[in-house]
Amino acid sequence: MGKTLTIVLTAGSQENEDASLAVGLAEAAIRRGHRVNIFLYGNGCNLANQEAPFGGPLGIRQNLKEHLDPQKLGQRLTGLAQRGAQVVTCHTTEYARGTEGLAYLPGVKRGDVGHAFTDLLVGSDVLIGLGR
Repeated sequence: MGKTLTIVLTAGSQENEDASLAVGLAEAAIRRGHRVNIFLYGNGCNLANQEAPFGGPLGIRQNLKEHLDPQKLGQRLTGLAQRGAQVVTCHTTEYARGTEGLAYLPGVKRGDVGHAFTDLLVGSDVLIGLGR
């Protein structure tokens, strides 16, 4: 059996390439038979939430929307969870950002630094931190 990779992601989508890199690393590790944990912390916790429907006119042009849509990571995170990855978010940083209680993507679990993150670390062979 493979090793266990834990990724701590403190960056959200679109603020830099860290979130996309984290998801890509996780996908590659699972393809190679490794176990994966992703702990969403700081701005990374925003990736845990389901996309909220927006009923008004978009504030961006169509060409920018077309550029951004393929870079959304929700479906890929859900896919990772379906393939066995543990995706855990930090409710403390959600609370501080006013997003605690929003619906999570399928497979995302509510967690915290004191218990959930520690449990992930204890069972990990490799830890990678991404974010600023």
